[in-house]
Amino acid sequence: MNKPQAENPLQRIKDAIRVDADAIRQRAAATPAAAPERVLVANPAPHASTRHDVAINELCGFHSVDFIERAFIAVLGRPADENSIQVHLAQLNAGRSKLEILGDLRWSPEGRARAVKMPGLYLRYLLIKLGRVPVIGRLVESAVALASVAAIARHQRAADSFHFARVEAVDGQVRDLLSRIETLAEANAQLRREKDALSAELRETRQRLDPMQAAIDATSAVVDDSRQRVLSLNHWLASLRHHLAALELSEAAHGRAVDATHADIARRMLDQDAARGERLDAWADALIRLLPAQAGILDLGSGNDWIGKLRARNVSVTPDLARSTVSHAEIADVLTRTAADSVSALSALDVAPLLRQFPMAALLDALKRILHPQGWLMIGLEQGPLSLADQLQGRSDVPLNAELLTMALRTAGFADIQTLASLGVTCLVARHPDPPRQ
Repeated sequence: MNKPQAENPLQRIKDAIRVDADAIRQRAAATPAAAPERVLVANPAPHASTRHDVAINELCGFHSVDFIERAFIAVLGRPADENSIQVHLAQLNAGRSKLEILGDLRWSPEGRARAVKMPGLYLRYLLIKLGRVPVIGRLVESAVALASVAAIARHQRAADSFHFARVEAVDGQVRDLLSRIETLAEANAQLRREKDALSAELRETRQRLDPMQAAIDATSAVVDDSRQRVLSLNHWLASLRHHLAALELSEAAHGRAVDATHADIARRMLDQDAARGERLDAWADALIRLLPAQAGILDLGSGNDWIGKLRARNVSVTPDLARSTVSHAEIADVLTRTAADSVSALSALDVAPLLRQFPMAALLDALKRILHPQGWLMIGLEQGPLSLADQLQGRSDVPLNAELLTMALRTAGFADIQTLASLGVTCLVARHPDPPRQ
């Protein structure tokens, strides 16, 4: 029999490298690339590298995901996908060397196509893969370990120095934290003391407020009782106002009935005076001759028969007081609300009763206000319905004669005063003294 040809160890190492690379590619293809969220790292990977040579020590200085991302950028020129990161991270956690991962990437089909130069990686990667060959691998690993004792010791000393420095930094941070905790504890104690003081003040304030609250409650009870009394009083006042309104309505109705009776008596008396009609005709003709065409007249309680005489002559008479039952209050209201300079002519044949409501000077001032400039006033001493109603109510006439009335008109500034005497009764006609206002 022919003995099998002795295997070449170097060829076996290359075959093992290819097998591992193929296994890595198969595992990467078996898991979808777009999976879970990326893990944030302290130092994000740089952009795709354009270098064609990479320092191994520079890459091995990084760890975990940061190392994997930088290795992909440096060796393959692209970022690592999520699945590749998870696969290589699992290898690192299982104890696989960073050099082996760099070698797997470098001599993968994608790495060979890019052919990045990594000085010193090939021999180290070859030794690592050779260490995986049975029997020979143990010898190789032992030899490598023996040759690396000095470097391992150096790295150990460096690690010890690094860790001691980190411990001192951590101790400093702990001391700083303890100092801050002590400061916060003092601030907390101060806050507790302030809280206790505020609580004591609050208790004292409540003790002072309790009597005040009792007084407020007592006052509220008094106020409620007073409110009830006020409501009762308001109810009584409302009832009283209702009764007073009823009495006023009854009194007003009675007054209207009395006024109607007095007006009827006055009308009957005036109807018996045959000379009154002649006087009113003469005075109406005299007043109309003084007025311009289409002039209107406002009458103050001269009587319905006088209103009839004027309307029979096609003169417009303001109807406010064209009733025999007109009162002194109604006359006062008309004089108050009539606009200034709005009346062309005004008649008050029975002026004596008006003087019980207005003094002569005030009455003439009111008449001058509402008369249009150059307007005419007819004022007389005729005994009309107002005088008769006053007599029926027990009020006597105001003694007044033509001379006194003429003097009052002249003093008030009226002009062109004319005396019209008819059948023993005097009536005066006077013109407003002011020129027309611009």
